[in-house]
Amino acid sequence: MKKNLLILATAIFAIGLITMADTAFFSLAQATPIVTASLNFEEEGIDMETGNIEFGFLGTFPEAVDFHFGYNSLTTIHAILLQEPFTEIAFMDEVSFSSVTFDDIDTLSFTSFSIIEPFENDDTMVVLTALGNYFKVGNAMENDYFVTFDYQQLVPEQQLPPVPEPATILLVGTGIAVIAGARFRRNKK
Repeated sequence: MKKNLLILATAIFAIGLITMADTAFFSLAQATPIVTASLNFEEEGIDMETGNIEFGFLGTFPEAVDFHFGYNSLTTIHAILLQEPFTEIAFMDEVSFSSVTFDDIDTLSFTSFSIIEPFENDDTMVVLTALGNYFKVGNAMENDYFVTFDYQQLVPEQQLPPVPEPATILLVGTGIAVIAGARFRRNKK
């Protein structure tokens, strides 16, 4: 009887651990990390889905490129974000990168026309790629020849990884308690 109880407790514990491990793996697979990249003015563009930086020749970039930075010599901040065909952007003036979420998308006006506005460090752009994915771009810092920026894919909360349910934690806890109790009784004899 005690042996069957110990086997049952071990099975409950294992099921709980497998469920938690599955959730943890899912969490890692679904996370949308913040990525930092740098693009040379007018020469390099980025494919947001892959993170690949591609070279452009005379303003012509490979089809997968979503945007590049233009250089506007008439403004103090020279960087302007120029999207490629089939990509749309929404400019968020003086809105911090960290505050933008997927929920903001419904309130934005996207355009396929270039926005000739200096892309400052405290501005954020939301990019709608040709593949239908949303990315926020911000924290831009320009140097003489390039712009360093952060970007992150925006996904709805429903697509974010789930938190382990209380029932899963209860399974693991019950398994630990029964195994510990059985060992305590065995060691007491």
